[in-house]
Amino acid sequence: MRLVGLGISWTIATFAGYILATFLGIGSFLAFSTWLGCDLQSAAPIPDRCNNLYYLALFLAALFGGASLGLTQFAILRLFDVPSTVWWIPATALAFAVPVTLEIGLADTASMAGGLSLFVFLGFSLGIAQWLVLRRRLSRSGVWIAATVASTITAGLLSSWTIGSPFIWFAVGAGTALALIWLVRPRALPGTGDAGA
Repeated sequence: MRLVGLGISWTIATFAGYILATFLGIGSFLAFSTWLGCDLQSAAPIPDRCNNLYYLALFLAALFGGASLGLTQFAILRLFDVPSTVWWIPATALAFAVPVTLEIGLADTASMAGGLSLFVFLGFSLGIAQWLVLRRRLSRSGVWIAATVASTITAGLLSSWTIGSPFIWFAVGAGTALALIWLVRPRALPGTGDAGA
């Protein structure tokens, strides 16, 4: 039952982390843009001097948002004694920030091709970064990359490749939760009777 609790908690934490990332990302984007001296809230054209600062503010905001996602997931890893380190948080933050910044800032995410590239890029970025944290602590952890990519692509299909829908992160959370349970089951979690199963 503890493994089931891990899966449910991980799914909820991933969803909650994205909601938190959205609000924190928007708020920090506006704060960073103001701090950088560029009013990016108005409908007026962005001054030339602010073009590069726009991408900087976008990256910093995405980094903060990704950190919140990493924090909620790391809390579940610690709660259920899954081997990991605090490096999960910065790894997730950077892996979230890079694709989000590039796709929102440089690509047409409103098109199907743009949306598809975002979900695939995000899946590989998160999968590889988090695998680097897991690989020395859980055997067969390479499956994490495949599970993350498959989960983000599934989420994209369910949302018509629209990153804005928060409920797609239930799909991402559920898909990676199954992989997490599969990875920890051979060692079992403290307090579960699944040891040796």
